[in-house]
Amino acid sequence: MKRTYPTDYNHALRLNAKSSKTYSNRGAVYNDLKEYLKAINDCNKAINLDPKLSGAYFHRGLAYAKLGNPQKALADYNKAINLNPYDADAYLQRG
Repeated sequence: MKRTYPTDYNHALRLNAKSSKTYSNRGAVYNDLKEYLKAINDCNKAINLDPKLSGAYFHRGLAYAKLGNPQKALADYNKAINLNPYDADAYLQRG
């Protein structure tokens, strides 16, 4: 079932191409599928549409961490925390 999620989000984006949350959520799915470059690309789109969407920074940080770029990951976790100080997952990932 998980493999259909990107397709479902593609359909949602055809209906509303300016949905930052949909891009961020699809980025999270791409992280789960270990497609980290796609995750980063979607999170970048989400951030361009809504620079205050903390989840997009968090999901992009996860992708950067998996790709071996801890500096970019840390910067994104810090940004996510700055935007949402209650994001426990960002604190945990940041360490």
